Amino acid sequence: TDTEGRVVFTNLNALLRNLNNHANKKSSTKIATNNTTLDVRATFMHAGLLRGHFVFPANTKARCTATGTLTNFDLTSINAMLTPAAQAAITSGHLKSMKFAFQYDNKHADGKLALQYNDLKLQYLKDAKSRKTNT
Repeated sequence: TDTEGRVVFTNLNALLRNLNNHANKKSSTKIATNNTTLDVRATFMHAGLLRGHFVFPANTKARCTATGTLTNFDLTSINAMLTPAAQAAITSGHLKSMKFAFQYDNKHADGKLALQYNDLKLQYLKDAKSRKTNT
């Protein structure tokens, strides 16, 4: 669609550690010692607590990782993003917990996503062009 969606993060707290551009060096324990890490905590879409941990290796051939959770979230709060992007709206639903863990690079991402939710109801919205041709 031509309409832009909106994603909002408020009350954002972040801790960025070890920001550098040196290739990873391994200590005697064989653990990379100079990865950049980012820990975040924020309110997502004015409704849920989002926590995340990100690892960015200085070695550009290594994959980045992201893990985190979103808890206690009113799913109707994502309609500001969902409706313009997918012509759909959530009419009810509560996300108890979402857990994510994935790895990614410039070409590929894979991981896991687990959702625990109640009372999810989704409504498809026809766009303006479909309404004109179907009436």
